[in-house]
Amino acid sequence: SRKSTPAIPIAKDSKGRSCLHVAAMNGHLAVCRWLLSEVNISPSILDVDGKSALDLAMAGNHNEIISLLRSWPVNTASANNNVETDLYRVAEKKLRGVRTMQQLRSMLQNQGNGTITRVLGCTVDRTEEEQDLQCTKSLAEEHGAVIFRNFVPRKVDQLALAALALRPLNLDYSSVADALNKYFAYDAPKKQRKQQRKEIEKIKSQLTIPSDASIICQTNWGPQMESYTQKASEKAESASKKRKIDSFPLSKLRYLNLGAFNYNWGDRRYVLISGAEVLHSRLVSLAQHATAKAAQTGDKSQRDPAIDFNMAICNFYHLQRPADRLGGHQDNVESNLSLPLVTISLGAPGVFLLGRESREVLPTAILLQAGDCMVLSGKSRGYFHGIPTILDYDDDNDRISHDSEKNVLFPELSDEGLLVDDTSSENNRDYVPTQVELKFAEAFLSTVRMNMSIRQV
Repeated sequence: SRKSTPAIPIAKDSKGRSCLHVAAMNGHLAVCRWLLSEVNISPSILDVDGKSALDLAMAGNHNEIISLLRSWPVNTASANNNVETDLYRVAEKKLRGVRTMQQLRSMLQNQGNGTITRVLGCTVDRTEEEQDLQCTKSLAEEHGAVIFRNFVPRKVDQLALAALALRPLNLDYSSVADALNKYFAYDAPKKQRKQQRKEIEKIKSQLTIPSDASIICQTNWGPQMESYTQKASEKAESASKKRKIDSFPLSKLRYLNLGAFNYNWGDRRYVLISGAEVLHSRLVSLAQHATAKAAQTGDKSQRDPAIDFNMAICNFYHLQRPADRLGGHQDNVESNLSLPLVTISLGAPGVFLLGRESREVLPTAILLQAGDCMVLSGKSRGYFHGIPTILDYDDDNDRISHDSEKNVLFPELSDEGLLVDDTSSENNRDYVPTQVELKFAEAFLSTVRMNMSIRQV
């Protein structure tokens, strides 16, 4: 549960075994990976018998866990001398207590928290804006990390992207339509927002993701649900190991996959799904446009690469659950690591940490808001990165003024979300979200941060 989460890193049993010890001993690969990447438990911790989690995994012949623990970077100074040299982890811990934009700016006004003294995109006064721009330029030119503020400026395009990402889940909006119309209003007065959010959370709990969705989803604390077609022998084997998951509520969704591939977080592998829909053309075009523009200002070695964007991972961070975050990790499973990652931010703001190749280097903190885009290429493609905190909506959620491109992803939709004639677009209304989908996406994004990471597998 949320209340027990802070105790996980320091919890030990009577034999001095950490949670990682116990998970490794019992062969729980996905739990081990979560404890390492999100809870940041050191694999070097020893129990009262002087054994590490690796020792217990070897004793149980858990080969995948053995490989994981052997490949995981070890912070020996921190584990043995209580001296924290993992500066990425230090930055994560400092930011996790920040919940609103007001708290973030207050932290910076007080000269940071001893570790984080600057957050790109969140300047305290105008005198810092030039420094902010210089730091952003340096990230692009020296590291290949290019930030485009307000890259998707139209609100209706942001809603349409979210709606199309949720579409493969086959959610039954008809069951919550009345409640949605009754309780949700985007411009509701501040005093009504708290109650409005509670009602939206109820709606998210009522909407369930069925087992026939052709997609891999991850719940907050539950196992993965692989619902694409399996052979009879595979189904029988799975049934013998664990109870079949029929569905889970949308409120527990942590990530989903879009495109021809499914990414399995538990064993870090991509699987090509027969018959799956290709990645939506609007996402492909958006990623291609961002990559082409990034090549003009970022790492020049990445200019005009031949990229086949065929997959996107969508992460969800629910505001009502502060434990939702993404620990520092590297995206290094793709077949060609020289190709960039393109991320699009939707919904609530969040602080993104961009580390370096080592966790012992202090990461750069970056505020990302709805519509922002980031391209990781060149050296930054292999850097540690993650989301230590998401920020609740408040009256201080104003965005720094930036000149945005006139990107229009869905010309079929007016700024108000109404369908208009456009002969230049596909003559296929399946590409365009319905009014119901847009309405729900608007309510959904008022309680969630959503990140779409587009890539070539």
